[in-house]
Amino acid sequence: MTDVYSKIYQAQLTSTSAVTAYTVPAAKSAIIKSIRVVNTTATAATFKMWQGGTGDANVILPATSIDAGGFGEFEGVLTMAAADTLSVQAGTASALTVTIHGLEIT
Repeated sequence: MTDVYSKIYQAQLTSTSAVTAYTVPAAKSAIIKSIRVVNTTATAATFKMWQGGTGDANVILPATSIDAGGFGEFEGVLTMAAADTLSVQAGTASALTVTIHGLEIT
């Protein structure tokens, strides 16, 4: 099977608890190339992201404010091994939509 760059996660964060947005499947690795966070509300909201667990040692994006009606975008490279996780958290419930694009490699 051919490796395909695709949308691997999209959801509106419905609570202020950290959630696992993506877990690399067994026997695969992944390269994350784009993460977009959209604030669809009329007030600013914060967003935080971790790779490999939600402890401070795993923060890849500290609490960052996304303007009302605005968005934030990560365009870089995150390499992930099998079973590695990417977790996200909103500071306001139902305020942010997160979309992650990447490549799963077999």
